[in-house]
Amino acid sequence: MATPTPSRSTSSTISGDAEPGPAFFGVRGPFPPRRQSSTTPEIDVPGPSTTLLFTDIEGSTRLATTLGKRFQGQLAEHHQVLRVAIEANQGTVDSIEGDSFFARFPSAASAVAAAAAGQRALSAVTWAGDPIRVRMGVHTAAPESDEYPEIARAARIMAAAHGGQVLLSDTTRAQVADLLPRGVRLHALGAYRLKDIAEPERLHQLELSGLPSAFPPLRALDVRRAHLPPEATAFFGRSEELAALDDLLGRRRLVTLTGPGGSGKTRLAIRTAAQVADRFADGAFFVSLAATTDRAKMTASIASAIGLPEDRNSSIAQVVLDWLEEREVLLLLDNLEQIKGVGDDVEGLLSAAPRLRVLSTSRAPLHVAGEQEFMVPPFQVPPAGADAPTLLASDAIALFVDRARLVRAQFAPSSDDLPVVAEIARRLDGLPLAIELAAAQARLLPVSAIRDRLVHRLDTVAGGPTTAPERQQSLRVAIGWSHDLLDGPERAVFRRLATFVGGWTYEAAEAVASGPPSGPVEATLERLTEQSLVQALSISTEPRLDMLATNSSTRVARRRRSPLDTARSSAALPSKPVLTWIARTPERGSIASRQILTTSALRSIEPMRAATSRPRS
Repeated sequence: MATPTPSRSTSSTISGDAEPGPAFFGVRGPFPPRRQSSTTPEIDVPGPSTTLLFTDIEGSTRLATTLGKRFQGQLAEHHQVLRVAIEANQGTVDSIEGDSFFARFPSAASAVAAAAAGQRALSAVTWAGDPIRVRMGVHTAAPESDEYPEIARAARIMAAAHGGQVLLSDTTRAQVADLLPRGVRLHALGAYRLKDIAEPERLHQLELSGLPSAFPPLRALDVRRAHLPPEATAFFGRSEELAALDDLLGRRRLVTLTGPGGSGKTRLAIRTAAQVADRFADGAFFVSLAATTDRAKMTASIASAIGLPEDRNSSIAQVVLDWLEEREVLLLLDNLEQIKGVGDDVEGLLSAAPRLRVLSTSRAPLHVAGEQEFMVPPFQVPPAGADAPTLLASDAIALFVDRARLVRAQFAPSSDDLPVVAEIARRLDGLPLAIELAAAQARLLPVSAIRDRLVHRLDTVAGGPTTAPERQQSLRVAIGWSHDLLDGPERAVFRRLATFVGGWTYEAAEAVASGPPSGPVEATLERLTEQSLVQALSISTEPRLDMLATNSSTRVARRRRSPLDTARSSAALPSKPVLTWIARTPERGSIASRQILTTSALRSIEPMRAATSRPRS
């Protein structure tokens, strides 16, 4: 490729295998002095609405190396095609440097017509080897403006494009929006920061029917760093969690938000990513994986979220790795728990892309080296008897009130209603999803009726937006989603433990939940804890565990019971092992300790018996 003789020192670097840009304004060298020739007349400072066009062959050095002497013939044909397209649309070729054209047009419409004609003509040529793909940038100079900043802007716009892509500045778009030729349309790409240009430029892509319109992300810094789903509803609380995650993402490359279904992992992850996106030069991208169980589809989902097109010469996984390798990116991978073996894929991404960070959500950790687990707790709910200021300051109550107003704009809880709302939130374990679903009942019911209906917890808490994932439209489905991810032994232990009220010790769990098909219960308890179905209680004496009341609801606990589970739930059988456990405990401590243990154990027996007296669901 020819290189202009520099009149001053300039340098610039743009990622990709293509040269950094045309030989104008330091994109690849200084703008050469205008000169008169038989084919290139001298043009002075841009007049009113002068439109500038820059073009450049993508990967010309590689093509020249591959084709050898044949490249000169290819280059000559390229020159002829573009010159014809430019001159046929009232354009003037101002200069040609190697494989780069700089042309001027009396109107934006004529420049756009020339760019479209040039791309169509180039695509129709039968090239030797890889086809020549030309990137183009079009910018309309402001009247009476200085020449060089306008030329620099046009050159930078071209440099942000990929081969076969035509980019327009916002001033050009404004002048051609209603004058586009047939088969041509515009696609807004957003605001980008161009090298050495102070103000962001809103860029638009020219889409030509019959030609490719999918290209990798532009070679420019997207002003919108956070490529995240918009928040349709107000976000409440989580200030401590946001601060902690902000710190962790500065120190860890993989942070996994875990927690029970409905605890708000996705919303917290999105808000966190939005908060830290500006730290990442190439932005933050949201990748939804809730709809797949196939790990092979994860890379395709990542490519789609980033906007990477398919490459016939590379697998989609390689396309993703090539793009991530040299970039500083945050990927938010949402809902990984149902994809078996996904931890290996996440680990592979982190190994291949040293500046990549991953924020993931899952009901269980990924078990990847260096993973930072972060449990997302339910909302804290004020205790019974709390005063009005405490209730009004509660995030759980504020969430209920806000979501109730979505279905009944005049909803305004009275001082008598606030304790009832707090009771609703407590019965629902402070789970944000459950609170939202309960609040939706305010369309027809007073809060006292909503509370009273929670005796049938799973059936009452339903009716989420139909646009939400199915598992977020009812509490039954949300919990069933977690339950269905368990294997047989884990389900058996989960169902047996669901009959406890107020928690249990390891010993109590062994007494009522061990045996076929589950076997030793300790390892299973740990897996249930990882899946956020069982939680450790923070007490200073003997370790105890519990499950959220929404998880232990009889309707979930009794679903798909095996005959053995049913037998163990009968009035006689579950109490026998527990009574044996109680009989042993007095030998292990003081009279006071024996009373506490015995009371705790007996408290667990009655719910177990009561469970068998309820009709099956």
